[in-house]
Amino acid sequence: MQAFVLQEYKLDTPVVNPSLIPILLHRLDERSNNFFADVSNLVMYETAAPMHVYDAEKVVGNLSIRMAYEGETFEALNDKTYTLKTTDLVIADDIGVVCLAGIIGGKRTATHSSTTHILVEAGCFDATVIRFTSARIGLRTAASMRFEKSQNPLGCQRAMLRFEDYLIEYSTSQKISQASFQCEIPTVQIELAHHYIESCLGTTIAKESVIAILQKLAFEVCESDNLYTVQVPAHRATKDVSIPADIVEEIARMYGYENIPSTPIIRSNDIVQENKRISLIRSLRLFLASQNLLECYNYSFSNQKDNEYVGITDHANSIALINSTNEDHTHMRRHMLPWMLHTINDNTRRALTF
Repeated sequence: MQAFVLQEYKLDTPVVNPSLIPILLHRLDERSNNFFADVSNLVMYETAAPMHVYDAEKVVGNLSIRMAYEGETFEALNDKTYTLKTTDLVIADDIGVVCLAGIIGGKRTATHSSTTHILVEAGCFDATVIRFTSARIGLRTAASMRFEKSQNPLGCQRAMLRFEDYLIEYSTSQKISQASFQCEIPTVQIELAHHYIESCLGTTIAKESVIAILQKLAFEVCESDNLYTVQVPAHRATKDVSIPADIVEEIARMYGYENIPSTPIIRSNDIVQENKRISLIRSLRLFLASQNLLECYNYSFSNQKDNEYVGITDHANSIALINSTNEDHTHMRRHMLPWMLHTINDNTRRALTF
């Protein structure tokens, strides 16, 4: 975890959700719940920093950030109960988990239209941990999709300030307490030569143009003897810009691809030696197709239910996937028949559209 901000607010009266916020969320294809949940979702879209709001009256004791205990259960806002593992990052109070960090909040501490005492949280969690947990439980949310791509640690404070703007505008509230944590953000510096930029672009470009483009994108640039030292801004240093080719890509898109001349690729026209294996496969396919046979492409994964449907009831030799992507892909495929039946079913169902 790289950053975490937690703020406590008390409101004089419950907040009536203004009509504008649900309308904005509807345009973003998001469902409206209550003022606090809606504002946290709206701030996520505005700042790209996911947030969560707890009803402070329902939180028992203190909040802590920890890894889940093996077998610990968690009832989420989607009314589903998940069994957690020690690889899952959670936010918990003194009696249990209140949020599956970076993915979904808990039902026990959910806010409602009558809530007047809240805890607002914004964190920057490890992308790998969030992605692993999300895939394991088969739940991808708007928050998890953002954390999977690595977030800017500085975004937590920005999101909290924006949330506070909404509180000031639509309610009478008082900040009771605040706690924050942030790791030192590593500086990403990239060196590249001017001739490397021109060789990648396939055209000449003035040094002044290179520096101007990068500075407009918030990069810090120093140039000496045709060598650039570029410092990447924090919001682009999260595995986004890390190598010289990334810098060239930024220059190219701002310079304009339409301004880069098209030049033919110089290559030899030597006749490639025939690959006999590929030729044999192609000949077999053509022959089988001429006999009115159809080729079927399917996944290499299956599930126990499909196996049992075709008579495979002994699962002793089934190989389960540790990190399956969905409930249809839980095991390695043992027979081709289940997927072929799925294909026939899909084709029959769509026959009238062809």
